[in-house]
Amino acid sequence: EQAAQYVATHEFAHTILNMRDPLSDKRNFVGADYAKVRSARKEIESVYDRYMKEVETLTKTAKDIELQVIAEPDLEKAMQLKQMYGEAGAALKEKKLSDYSLVNADEFMAEAFTNERIGNRSNPYGREVMQILTKYFGRR
Repeated sequence: EQAAQYVATHEFAHTILNMRDPLSDKRNFVGADYAKVRSARKEIESVYDRYMKEVETLTKTAKDIELQVIAEPDLEKAMQLKQMYGEAGAALKEKKLSDYSLVNADEFMAEAFTNERIGNRSNPYGREVMQILTKYFGRR
């Protein structure tokens, strides 16, 4: 049941704002004002760009430390590196919404919306996406 709720919420998010084809009548399921759609899309794409850069940096840091752990012959140093690796992994987990959120801005938006709406795991990027969606499409 929880998986079905997740999928339904994720797909619903695509009906709010389609990032790939926002101006197509076929994709504008909610009859949104095109100016709002364009503005929201631009803001979310900006957040997505920042998100991708941060996730890429955190991923690279974790992988670099992991390689150092593997290559370190000194056990004490290896244990220190292992702790650093754990901290780097925790930082990545805090920021990364999901693997699917890395596909494109559309999936990022839908994953952010889903995580914030059904409470799987809130994060700063998800909250920022929700603020944008609320600004353009929320109740007044």
